[in-house]
Amino acid sequence: MKVLTVFGACFLVLVAFLLTRSESYFPLNPTIDTQLAEGFSEELFQQVEPGMAKAEVAVMLPGSPEPESTLWKETTWQYGNDGGCNGWCDLAWISFSVQFDQAGVVTKTSRQVFMD
Repeated sequence: MKVLTVFGACFLVLVAFLLTRSESYFPLNPTIDTQLAEGFSEELFQQVEPGMAKAEVAVMLPGSPEPESTLWKETTWQYGNDGGCNGWCDLAWISFSVQFDQAGVVTKTSRQVFMD
C-alpha cells in the first residue's frame, strides 16, 4: 500500500509539472502566465464599450498609454504579455486589445489566448 501511495504521489507531481510546462489554458486562473499592469483586470476590460473615447479608456484601464506618448496615437492598444509566472510555469497567456477609429473612439475590444 505504501508503494502505491508513493507511486501515486510521484505520478501526480509529474503530471502537474508537465501541465505547467504545456502552454495549456488554465481555467482556474486564466491570466496566471500573463504580465498585466498593476490593477488591470478582465472585469475592468469588459467594461470598455464601443463609443468610448481614448481618454475614458485610459482612466479605466491601468497600463494605458499616456496622452503625450506616441502610443496614444495608435489605433490599437494592447494589454498583456507572456511571462507572468516568472519561470515557475509556462502556460497560455492572454492579450487584451482595444481598437479605435481615427477620431479616437472605441470600435471593438478583443481577448485572445496565446498558447505559444
